[in-house]
Amino acid sequence: MVAPLYSEYEIGPHPPSDGKKAGVYLQVERDLGRRTDQVGVEWRERARWDVQEGIIGAESFQPEHVIVATWKNVYFVGGSTQGDDMTTTFQAVIVTDEVRTYVIYNYDHIGTTPLQEIGGQRTAFVGFNAGNGSAAFEYAQTDTIRNLLTSGNVNGFPGRYIFRVDEAILPGQCAGNDSLEEDKRRLFVAPESGNMLGGTIVNVTGPCFNSSQEYYCRFRDKKVKAVVINGNRASCVMPQIFAAGYIRVSFGAEVNGTATKGAEWRARFFVESPTRSPELEAIPNSGSYEVQNTSKFKKSGEELFDKARVALVSVRFANLSEGHLNPILWSHPVPLVLFQGNIEIIQTNATCQEWLARERHRPNFTLQLPICTCTLTQALSDVGRFLPDPGCDKDARYSNCELNQNVKHCVISAIPTESGAGQQCCYDIFGDLLLSYDYVWGGKPRRSHADGAHPFNETYKVPALSHYLHHVAPFYSCCVWNSERSPGCYDFLEEVRVSQNCVGYEPPGLATVFGSLHFYTFDGVAFTFNPKGEFVLLKSNFSQLEIQGRFEQPAPREDGKAVNSTKLTVIAAREGNSATVEVRLRPEEARWRYKLDVLVNGEKVFFDRDPQKVQHFPGVTVYTPTYVRNQSVVIVMFKSGAGVEVVENKGHTAARVYLPTSFKVSGNNLYFMEIFRN
Repeated sequence: MVAPLYSEYEIGPHPPSDGKKAGVYLQVERDLGRRTDQVGVEWRERARWDVQEGIIGAESFQPEHVIVATWKNVYFVGGSTQGDDMTTTFQAVIVTDEVRTYVIYNYDHIGTTPLQEIGGQRTAFVGFNAGNGSAAFEYAQTDTIRNLLTSGNVNGFPGRYIFRVDEAILPGQCAGNDSLEEDKRRLFVAPESGNMLGGTIVNVTGPCFNSSQEYYCRFRDKKVKAVVINGNRASCVMPQIFAAGYIRVSFGAEVNGTATKGAEWRARFFVESPTRSPELEAIPNSGSYEVQNTSKFKKSGEELFDKARVALVSVRFANLSEGHLNPILWSHPVPLVLFQGNIEIIQTNATCQEWLARERHRPNFTLQLPICTCTLTQALSDVGRFLPDPGCDKDARYSNCELNQNVKHCVISAIPTESGAGQQCCYDIFGDLLLSYDYVWGGKPRRSHADGAHPFNETYKVPALSHYLHHVAPFYSCCVWNSERSPGCYDFLEEVRVSQNCVGYEPPGLATVFGSLHFYTFDGVAFTFNPKGEFVLLKSNFSQLEIQGRFEQPAPREDGKAVNSTKLTVIAAREGNSATVEVRLRPEEARWRYKLDVLVNGEKVFFDRDPQKVQHFPGVTVYTPTYVRNQSVVIVMFKSGAGVEVVENKGHTAARVYLPTSFKVSGNNLYFMEIFRN
C-alpha cells in the first residue's frame, strides 16, 4: 500500500481558475532500460536523477519502470467545493528496477484538512508498507498534514519526499532534530559497509543539517569530521579501524572539535576484510616500479604488521581544496620480495630462513585446532565446525585456489582459537584429504585465522593482515618463489605448518525436524508430532546450548478447509553468553527476494553480498553457502562446535542440528526433542 495522502476525496463541480481539469490521473512507463524513444529516455534520465540525488545508497540505481499517480484539484469529502484555496493537489511516483523500489511524494497544494472522522479520529494519513509486506511506516497524520508543503526538500524542492520501500524502509529527507525521542533518532548510512583500512565515503541521513554547524561521525571510538552536503545529507570518510563485522556509528554536532551535549544519532556499520579489496592489475612496465613507502599503520612491535613483507597500495586524490572529502581505494594485500635497483636486497630464501627462525620460538598453536575430516563429504556435513575457505571454494564465482593449486575444495574452522589460530583442510578431486608433506598445495594450519579474532588489534588477531603476515607471505617466500625442494620449503611444510591428518576425527551427531513435523533424534528414533506453539527442541548443560522452535498451522487450503498439521516457522538458538540467533520463515508475500529472515540479538542481518556471506558475532558465526543468494539456507555455528542448519523449500522449513561427540560426556542433560511447553 502506498498512501501519499490517505483520505476520501471528490472531484468538485467547478473547474479551477488555472483551467486544468480536476481529476485523478495515472501514467505507467515500462522497460525504461531498453527504451530509445524520446519519452522513454526522458523518463529514465529524470527518474534516475531524482532517485540518485534524492536518497543515499542509490548511486548505482537504474530505473526500469515508473508509475505516476496524480490527484489534481480534488476536495476532501464533506469540505467546501468553492474556491481554489479549498482544493488539494499531490502526486505519488513509484520507481523500481524490480529489486529496489522508491516512492516519491510531491505536494503542490493542500487547501484544507478533512472533516469526517472515524471512531473520533481524523482520517488523513501519509505512509506506506514495505514491499516485503513485513513492515509499515506512517510519516504524517492529520494534525501535521499542512507541514508537508514546506518540509522534505528532496532534490531541493519543498514539498517533495522520497523513501526506499522494498526490503528496507529508508527515508531520503531528514527526520528532525535532537529534540526527538531517542528511539526516533535513527541514523541511516550508505554504503552500509566499508574496508577495515578506511577511506570509504559514508553518507548519512537522519537529523536536519545546518551548513553553519560543525558535525562529526564516530566509528566505534574514532571520531572524524563530517561535511554537510545539503539539509538532508552529510558525508564523512571512514577511518582505519581494526574490527570485523558490525560496529556502531554515531553522528552529532560539535564546536571547535568538541562534541556538544546534544543527542547522538546511531546506526550499524559493517566492517569488511581487506581481502575484499580489488586485486592488483598487471600494467605495462619495465620490470620494476619504485614507490615511496608512506604506510601509517600503527603497530605494536613487528608482529602486528610488517610493511616490508606485505604491501597494501592506496590510491587517493591529491591537492584537494579544504572542505572536500578524500576517499581512499585500497588494494588487496600483496606479499613482497624487495629489490633496490638491480640488486636483490632480500633473497627469498633468506627471507624464509629469517621467518623460520622467528617462528620456531613462537608458542605452539595447533593443539586447540579441530581435527580435519577424512573426506570432503564429511567436511561438507560438519557444519558446526567447518565452513568453505573463500580462497578455494568449489562453489564460489571468483575463487581460484591460488594457494591450493589443483585442489577441489578447502574448508576452514569457523571460529578462531583463543590465540587467534585457524584450521584449513583441503581435498583432491576424489574427495580425499590432502596433506602438506605429500603435496605442497595441501591444507595447512594457520597461526592467524583469516577473519581475525576478538579484539582484532592484537598480535595474530588483526583480520586478514595477520593471516597474510604469518601464513601467506612466508608461504610465498619459502615455497612459491622458491623451489618446492628447497630447505626452506621443506621446513615450512614439515616443521612449522604441518598438515594435521584425520586420525581421531569423529563425525557429529545429527537430529532433524522437517515437513509436517517429522522428527529424528540423535539416537535414531523417528516420530511424527504436530504441536502448535513454542517448544524447547534441545538443551544441554555441557555448553549451555539451547534451541527453541515455533510451530504454526499452515494457511487453509484453496477450498477453505483447514490443514490439520503444523510446520516449523522459527528457530532460535543461543549458547551461554553468545548472541541469540533467530531464523524465521518469511510470510508468503515477502519471499520474492529472501526466503528466511535472520535476526541476531533482535536485529536483521543479510547475506546477499559477498563480503557479508560469513558474519561473526560474540560466540557464534552465521553464514549462507556461497551459491545461495536468497537466504534459503542459513547455518549457525557455535564455539562448542555445535551447528544448526535451517533450509527453506517451497514455504516449508527444515532444521538440522549437528553436535560434536564432546556433548556425549557423562551427566550431559541433552535431548531432542523432549516435548514441553515454554
